[in-house]
Amino acid sequence: NWSHGDRVSVSDLREMTVPAAGSVNIDSGRNGGISVRGEDRSDVLLKACVQAWAVTEAEARSIAASIRIGTGGVVKAEGPAEGWSVSFEARVPNNTNLKLNAHNGGIAIGAVEGTIEFETMNGGVSLKDVAGDVRGRTTNGGVNISLTGGSIKGAGLDVSTTNGGVNLSLPEGYAANIETSTVNGGLKSDIPA
Repeated sequence: NWSHGDRVSVSDLREMTVPAAGSVNIDSGRNGGISVRGEDRSDVLLKACVQAWAVTEAEARSIAASIRIGTGGVVKAEGPAEGWSVSFEARVPNNTNLKLNAHNGGIAIGAVEGTIEFETMNGGVSLKDVAGDVRGRTTNGGVNISLTGGSIKGAGLDVSTTNGGVNLSLPEGYAANIETSTVNGGLKSDIPA
């Protein structure tokens, strides 16, 4: 719990397991980040961290209790107009297509191969050991990319940021065509010149 002025916050962690369908679509809404990790599994484990805030703890708990997590075609939360946020963590099969959207939250993806699309605003992006056709962007957030192996598997990686730096880490001898740019941010890489 935290207090900010006259607001009190409560949190509630919810877990659910859903069948793997080859793709996962998560929309964290106005506030909340998304973390996806690929694993050797045949289902999808979803964790939703619900946070709610109000003038009293009882009101905050009431808001948290009213939040519904939908796991149909798009994993998303629904609730009152304000006073809450939900961040999602998903454990998915390694070969899974992803579509991720956040507004005020970061996106982290690790050990997943597939068609991966993501977009966030006011949040950073972290990609580790991803493969396939990876495309995404952030505004007002940095990008950290760490890849292993000898080259990227699949169609490639196309990630952009505005108002954020780029940090790229590749092993020595990695085979890739690399083009980097950022608007209002720096670039850091361990790639030999």
